[in-house]
This record gives sequence, structure tokens and C-alpha cells, in this order.
Amino acid sequence: MKTNIELIVFRVGEEILAVNIKEVKEVSTSSRIYPIPKVSEFILGNINIRGTVWLLLDLEKILLKKSSKSSSKKYYLLTKGDNKVAFQCDEIIDILEVIPGEIQKIEADNEEAKQFFTGQVYYDNRIIPIISFSNFLETDLDKLSEINFEEIIR
Repeated sequence: MKTNIELIVFRVGEEILAVNIKEVKEVSTSSRIYPIPKVSEFILGNINIRGTVWLLLDLEKILLKKSSKSSSKKYYLLTKGDNKVAFQCDEIIDILEVIPGEIQKIEADNEEAKQFFTGQVYYDNRIIPIISFSNFLETDLDKLSEINFEEIIR
């Protein structure tokens, strides 16, 4: 018997995405971002979560090629594993429990962009992509600027 999969549903800019909860160590907020000079445009800086320094990536800039610069509260999805990397998002919407059969393949022609997603799921009257943070962490950040994710996330 297959076990259900829990997804964190979140918002980046105007887009709704999900990530498998197994890829996320915790969700946090932080009031201070420490900038790092001369790094990729996707790196916002470092954040300190209970004495541990995490590299913070701008998911909106990676996926949508823009950054909102809003002063509203941001959330940080801290990844599991040895890499201390967090992805910034605008809102945590829900924890969604799905059965594996509810996850569909992404139907898109852009094979390069599809590798960063594990599928898509129906949520709140729309189809949302399920992002794979581990695949992002295995990719050179500079290469991400060349990938068009628009076909998948919109």
C-alpha cells in the first residue's frame, strides 16, 4: 500500500507552487538578511536561524526572473541535508495530503525546466507544479538564469 504524500503549498509572487514536505527541514522567518557582495543575482544573502547560517535564494527571481522587493513578511523554506540553503517565498498557504496517483506528469515541451519539478497536482481549482529543491541544489546557479520556467509555473 502506497503512503500519502504531504506537500507544502506556497506562493511566490503571484504563482502557487508545492514542494514535498520531505525536502523541507523547517519553515522559518527571519528579520535580517546579510547581503553577500559579488554573487549570483539569485542569492539574497545569508540568514541566521538559531545560530546556523543559511544561504538564502530568491525563488521568485529564479522562476519568474523578477523580484518583488515588497516589505511584507517573507518565509524561508529550509532544505534538508548537508547544504544549508533556504528558498524565500511570500506565503505558506497549506499542507496538502495527496495519494501518489493524484500527482500528474507535467505536460510541457521545455525538458530543461521540467527537470526541476516532480509533477503537478490539482489544488483549489487549479493545477500547481511540485518543485524539487534537491534538483535546484544540484545545478549551477548561473545556469538557472538561462532556463525559462514560465511554461510550467503559469
